[in-house]
Amino acid sequence: MQSFLAKRLLPLAAAALALFATQAPAQQGGKEKGPPGTNPGEVQATLITTTRNFEQKSPSVVAGTRHKVWGVLDVTFATTPEWVDDLTVTFYVMLQNPKADPKKGEKPMSFFTLTLTYSDIARGKDHKAGAVLQPAALQRYGKAIGLAAKIAVGGKEVATIADGEGRLKTAEKWWEDPKIVDAPVVQRRDGYLIDRMKSPFQLQDNDNYEESR
Repeated sequence: MQSFLAKRLLPLAAAALALFATQAPAQQGGKEKGPPGTNPGEVQATLITTTRNFEQKSPSVVAGTRHKVWGVLDVTFATTPEWVDDLTVTFYVMLQNPKADPKKGEKPMSFFTLTLTYSDIARGKDHKAGAVLQPAALQRYGKAIGLAAKIAVGGKEVATIADGEGRLKTAEKWWEDPKIVDAPVVQRRDGYLIDRMKSPFQLQDNDNYEESR
């Protein structure tokens, strides 16, 4: 009787193990694999513009049109998963104005941020995303001394890139360091940093830039 039950139960046990194996989460290096885009190496980024070529004249197709000077912060990134559902890029810009007058309550440094979300990112090497700083900000608050971008998937940081001058050249993740961005000499300013695709620069290479939502 015991032998008969064993013969009947063994195939059932084998089937249960096989089912469990098919339903188990994918493993990578002994660890559970995360959603597409969140695993090491699946998203890699490069900063296209630096503090040296940050200021650029706006494009125009009309002869004789005045070209304003904008601040342009562009990044390119590569993704290896077939699709990444949602990806965010946070852009950071630090300006310095040597003419700021403390007696008038003017702070010499201005900090700008913008976060954009992109959806349905197909596997590829030449994805681009960009933000631009409005001309009035450059005219009033000075020159760029720090640029950075952080890419996140599902709230998880997957890539960071930066360029800077002086202290911002060597400081690790200066855009997240309260000793820098919240210093008494720094003023946070909203509204000046906008999506590239909502500026005159959308006319340039627009098919290669992801559209935010």
